[in-house]
Amino acid sequence: MGIWKPILQARQDAVDACVEMQSSQAFSEPLKYTDICEQHFDVLLLPGRHEKGVRKHLESTVSHNRVVNFFAANKPVGAICHGVVFVARSVSPTSERSVIHDYKTTALLRSQDLLAYSLTRLWLNDYYLTYPEITVEDEVRSSLPVRDNFIEGPPPLFRDDSSKLERGFFVRDRNYLSARWPGDAYSFSAELIKMVVDTDTESSIQRRTSIIPRSLGVIQALCTSSPKEYHLGMNSISVFLISVLLLLPALAKSVDETMKRVTIGVSGMMKSKTGIT
Repeated sequence: MGIWKPILQARQDAVDACVEMQSSQAFSEPLKYTDICEQHFDVLLLPGRHEKGVRKHLESTVSHNRVVNFFAANKPVGAICHGVVFVARSVSPTSERSVIHDYKTTALLRSQDLLAYSLTRLWLNDYYLTYPEITVEDEVRSSLPVRDNFIEGPPPLFRDDSSKLERGFFVRDRNYLSARWPGDAYSFSAELIKMVVDTDTESSIQRRTSIIPRSLGVIQALCTSSPKEYHLGMNSISVFLISVLLLLPALAKSVDETMKRVTIGVSGMMKSKTGIT
């Protein structure tokens, strides 16, 4: 990473939480995409990742069909970074359009894509350009009928955390939640939890408030890479999103046990490292 390593590498909390996640039973027993049924889960999460290995995931028709089913069932769907490309490529057989054709969304910005590439190309070549011919923002915009449906948000200058949620940015439109990069992870996670957990009663809100700070710490920690790839922290959202899913069952038990199970939209990185097919 050269001189940019302090900026792009994963934070220590990310490394610690990643190690914790890898020791869990859920991580070691991943589901196949073909085994995912929207009727059995409450939410679908689609993480992102750079580099060419993620293409197989982004281009999986089987996985696209699962996304379509979750949208058809009006189940919450969360996507961040390259995960939004995955959603944009999921085409409804009924409308023959992307499932987010009439939704508002955000995603990794063109400026972020090109900046990361420019800063690291001497060491990583085109690692940060999953598809050198097109940026994430450009592809997602191409699936939208109205240019204004893509929302860039404020300049992504600082990462959020549990005490600075206002630094993060996300777009929520009905059952769909999207965000741009690891710097939005805490606020994205908090909003996703709100989408899944019933917070109508005061007692539920009080208990959720006590749980979220700890949960967000682990969630954000997994917003970067596996321990073997600390320096690629800017792009490895896969691990972060898996952590959300590991935390949600415990969260649900504490908050009126309103949630049943959570499904995992796993990125190419997690697919290659866990054997998910």
